[in-house]
Amino acid sequence: MTEPKEIATLPPLDLIVPTIPLSEATGQPRRHPVMVVGILFLYAAAVLAMVSAGVAWWHSMDMARFPTATKLIEITAPRPGGWRSIVLVTALALVTVLLVATPSVSGFNAWNGHRWSRIAALVSIPVAALGWFLNPIAWAGVPLCVIGAGILWTQPVGRYFDHWATFRAGEVTLPPEPAPIVYGPLPRYR
Repeated sequence: MTEPKEIATLPPLDLIVPTIPLSEATGQPRRHPVMVVGILFLYAAAVLAMVSAGVAWWHSMDMARFPTATKLIEITAPRPGGWRSIVLVTALALVTVLLVATPSVSGFNAWNGHRWSRIAALVSIPVAALGWFLNPIAWAGVPLCVIGAGILWTQPVGRYFDHWATFRAGEVTLPPEPAPIVYGPLPRYR
């Protein structure tokens, strides 16, 4: 007599297709702590850029300190109040906007689960290098952006982005069931 063999079955559907871990408070995928650390580094770079810009503007207001207010002004040595100094200060304002915006945009969109925020974080690294034109305070933004961007490329953050992609895809909608198919003569021809 042969032993009865166990029938091979598939595991429950939840084990085959894992569910997305949703936050009870928001109903969205749970933020991974590693991703939050990466975002904090990016936001720290943005705050550092604001502080360095504030210091640069503070030094620019004093005519005695204006020639050494920023690295760009030191290099070009414009006459205070002249058209070149106005152009340079405007350029520094635009650089500051870039220094603050790129890590902030990548951090905010990483928080919301957009995978392209990884590329934005990589873009923030060379943009943070523009801090060289401001002052030594802004130079610290480069390693902060490097660390933040590196963290966004880790595996746990990739899974977090996958959860968001699945969450945004929504439920699979099936087409409506067709009406029953009648074989043979139709009732109206009987």
